[in-house]
Amino acid sequence: MTNVSIRRVEEITGVPKETSETSREYLKRVGDLAEIPHEEISQIITIFEQAQFSPDGSLGQEKIAQVDDFYANIENLIQSNIPETGVANKTDGSDFEKTSTDVHTQVGTAKNGRGSDKNVTTETSSVAKNQLRHQDTPSNATYNRYSHLRSALSDEFKPIVQQLNAVVDEVINWFFRTSYDVVFAVSIFFIGSFFYLRNLDKRALRNWDEGIYANAAQHMAQNGNWLVPHIEGGLGPTAIHPFLEKTPLSIWFQAISMEIFGIGVFAARLPSALLTILTAVVVYFVGREMKSRIVGLTGAAIFLSTPYVYVGNNAGRAAATDIPLVFFGTCFVVLTWLVSRRDNQRLIPVVCLAAALAVLSKGFGAAPFVFVVLPLVATSPRDFTSKKMLKSVVGFLCIIIPWPAYMWLQFGDEFIYEIFISQVLQRATGSSFSAQSGTIFDFMRFPYLNYFPTFFDPWGYFLLPATVGLPLVTIVQKRYSELKDQIFLLWWTGVVIGFYSLTGNHGWYILPAYVPAALFVGWLFNYIIEGDLIALGTTLIGLLLASVLSFRSTLPTSAQGTDILPVHGFSEGVLFYMAMAAVVILLAGYRRFGEVAKNRLSRDDFHVVSHVVPVLCVVCVLLVLMGPTPGWGGSDQSVGESIDQNVPNGELVSLSDQLIGEGVKFSLAFYATNPIDHASVSEMNKDSDIRYAVIHKPEEQGLEREYEVLDRVNSGETYLIIRLTS
Repeated sequence: MTNVSIRRVEEITGVPKETSETSREYLKRVGDLAEIPHEEISQIITIFEQAQFSPDGSLGQEKIAQVDDFYANIENLIQSNIPETGVANKTDGSDFEKTSTDVHTQVGTAKNGRGSDKNVTTETSSVAKNQLRHQDTPSNATYNRYSHLRSALSDEFKPIVQQLNAVVDEVINWFFRTSYDVVFAVSIFFIGSFFYLRNLDKRALRNWDEGIYANAAQHMAQNGNWLVPHIEGGLGPTAIHPFLEKTPLSIWFQAISMEIFGIGVFAARLPSALLTILTAVVVYFVGREMKSRIVGLTGAAIFLSTPYVYVGNNAGRAAATDIPLVFFGTCFVVLTWLVSRRDNQRLIPVVCLAAALAVLSKGFGAAPFVFVVLPLVATSPRDFTSKKMLKSVVGFLCIIIPWPAYMWLQFGDEFIYEIFISQVLQRATGSSFSAQSGTIFDFMRFPYLNYFPTFFDPWGYFLLPATVGLPLVTIVQKRYSELKDQIFLLWWTGVVIGFYSLTGNHGWYILPAYVPAALFVGWLFNYIIEGDLIALGTTLIGLLLASVLSFRSTLPTSAQGTDILPVHGFSEGVLFYMAMAAVVILLAGYRRFGEVAKNRLSRDDFHVVSHVVPVLCVVCVLLVLMGPTPGWGGSDQSVGESIDQNVPNGELVSLSDQLIGEGVKFSLAFYATNPIDHASVSEMNKDSDIRYAVIHKPEEQGLEREYEVLDRVNSGETYLIIRLTS
């Protein structure tokens, strides 16, 4: 009878199980070392868990055969995947163990002061060099004077450098355990870059809120207003004035981008786009840690193809503060989860760093993430009440306090009112805005539940049945450790939506919820690959809901897929239906395809195919689901660019009453580059200092001074760029 146990795995591989490591984590690590496909490892983990709970240890011949194959694979592959250590060449396992033992013996001898001849020779050589170095000659007198100081500094900082190197090595090894991690993570980054950076500056800036942040970043880059953001075009006076409503980190990112790439829409939107892509990479690694690489890869694809993330206001392709909050908030939650689940207190300083950056990204908008991690802190109180935690909290405060303290010293109560009372208290209580209609419950301020399936289309229609089906599959298969993480993902999603249902009034507030939701749906798809019928049935229900309710089912041909797909000739929704059917068929047949490929291909060929095929599947899904991005109002862009072309640099341009009456003009101010202000037509007639102005065509009749029309901008209405000459 085959011995199905962790002890047997240790005996075969020679890789010991760490005390802080669960059996699941240990088997994953062994599989990674042997480069065994993650799906096979998941099956082996299930068999080991069943063997643990089976009263008679009977598993059936098929599962015993799988375990025997696993033992054979790790026995043949483990040694070839252990890195060389610079010792003598190895011919077999016994030679390796002998050489390794000799190395450890030499190290131990050296530590006890009984070094080898080589060590003695090295010490003798070192003494000789020191004698020559300390000869009292003019050329090295200065060297001798400070040699003890250099030696002391070297001894002081050497452990720190070694520790940093160890941390860097550990981080790299954690992220990129195998070639699968390298290929998948890098592919996610480049695929995401193709979709999110392509035509990034094609659309005009929105006045709210892109125009505000891009405007503030522009003044930072041009005028050096790095500590006190400044804007022009609205929110008080039209002329340039301090912007006190938001924390500065997101604006700093945009300003740095403009310093590198020049003032423009692309530079303004680039930080959000890159952080969206990096968030998808984080989703991959979280999925890998919670379940498997398939969960991570599908979760990343789902997140990138979420409609609101791709084309929504203040989202992944917008110059705003919300995506930096999503990225750093996600890192904060994930790192807290790793501390709690892996008992790794070394991550606590990084947890607090991520929290600080989330706060600096959007101030009190980071509050929901605190509620998200409460269960993790409650289940691991010792990890979060240590001295290291206290020191890290002090570091957190040192990061977030200096900027608001400086601003308070500069602006006093005005700053407190703008950043806290106006932006937090009045919004939370609803006194600064009215609740939108259509909410399911009276206490809700915005109909998030109504819009969520559309914002998360089509994956929201899979998420609904998955909330029941996925935990059911996990319970039936007795994977109770996975159930805990699935519940946490649902908690994460629910907290974000629930928090902003009480306090928010904009669709982009729930952007952080798409990360755990994507992982949850990806987990369901992973179970389909494993051949679970309950998961397949749950997915078919989601497919039916998506086919009936998805807005994509009625999209015209021009809006199906990206603009690089040859979609002409398809009727409404056909491409979407084909894509959804292909996704289900692909998931259901993925395991069988892998078995056939493994049997028919050589090991090297299968290694390549197992890396490439999942990436190609992600590309195909994104090509179909990520349609062309819509355009919006370009009148302010046209007027601003006309000002920039026709008005001399540095000249003040006055905007008329009718122009200001249309709304704020942040994006106009961004495109114009010239300073702008507001003046009525009567003020233009009286004030001879006003030399350049923008008016509507009907206002031209009220002008009494002589003027010259520099340009006429037609965008629905006619705008006149004029120079007043008398």
